[in-house]
Amino acid sequence: MPTSPIKLDKSDSSIVLTCDLCPWWSALAIGKPNAWTSAEQHERIAHPELPQVYRQARYERESYARRAAAAREMPREPEMSR
Repeated sequence: MPTSPIKLDKSDSSIVLTCDLCPWWSALAIGKPNAWTSAEQHERIAHPELPQVYRQARYERESYARRAAAAREMPREPEMSR
């Protein structure tokens, strides 16, 4: 499978996206799901010849959302009183 031309530069508060094939394009995202959405949209519009790449971006975004939802649904251990 081809690798994505999109690169993610993560910091504590945001993610900057750039494209190796489009030096004029960049995006700013808050959180991984937003970053994957931006990557998928850019690749779908600018690089339709790489459908596997934007499918991978969509898979990553959806996978992250499923893991986050599962983590929210996990019951917490009761705290022990002192």
